[in-house]
Formats: sequence, structure tokens, C-alpha cells
Amino acid sequence: MSTPQAPIPIVLIGIHAEIGEAVAAGLRPEFDIIRFIQTQSAAHTDLPYLLRGENPPSATTNSAGSADFSHGAPRAVIMGRGFSQAKAEELFAAYKDITPTGKEEEKVVFIASSDATRPAGLEPPPGIEKIMVGVFREQLEGWVRGGMRGGLVLY
Repeated sequence: MSTPQAPIPIVLIGIHAEIGEAVAAGLRPEFDIIRFIQTQSAAHTDLPYLLRGENPPSATTNSAGSADFSHGAPRAVIMGRGFSQAKAEELFAAYKDITPTGKEEEKVVFIASSDATRPAGLEPPPGIEKIMVGVFREQLEGWVRGGMRGGLVLY
């Protein structure tokens, strides 16, 4: 994939900040994790602001996200395997239509784990950050090639 002029801003929702930091580093330079959210509650608080291109009112609780909001609103929300398909569907239903200007082409893609492929338990196996970088990169690059349309994509 060729590097765009500016990285595509992304929100990552996951449980473990150390995994989020490694995923953020592994997705650069094409994609920039601007905010790493660790709970469903925090996602409900922050996403409406972020998707409108506004700084969220709550302070970040980790250093995994760059907090660089200069490239605009996030174009994708990616969720780690610690969050169920139902939680992803809940967030997608609540926020799928929020954009900075309300234009269809600005709708965000939500990329999340399917319950069919989600491993049991919440303790990640060793090396999961490398696996997730590959999974997320594949999903994001496919989304870019497909025209960057909004929707819910399950991996």
C-alpha cells in the first residue's frame, strides 16, 4: 500500500494498553491510532465527539493513542478481540451516522471480531500484538481499496 499524504486517523478500542501501543506502532505510517479506548463506557462517552472531529471531554487514560487530531475525524474504529461482536454492534448502531458534516462519504467503518472467530477468555496469548497488527492492517487496507465506505466489518 502506498503511503497517503497524511495518516488515516483511527480509533482503537481494546483492553490492554501495552497491546494498543504495539498495534499503534505497527500500523504507522499509513494509519494513526489517535485515541485508544479501553471500556465500552468510555467508548460511549468519547466516540460522539471523536466522530464529529471534536476533542473528547474526557482525558485519555493511556499513551497508546497519538492524540493528534490535526488530520480530522477518525475514519475507522477498530476493536480488539476483548470486545464481543454484540458490543461492536451496539457501538455501530449508536454512532454509525455521526460524521463531521453529515456526509455519507464520511461515515466510519467499524472493524470488530466476529464471535465465531473470537477466542474464549480475555487473557491474550503471547505475541497477540503482532497477530493483531496483521489482522487490522489487512482489514484496513482492504477497506481503503474498497473506497473507504462506512459499515460494520467482522474479522
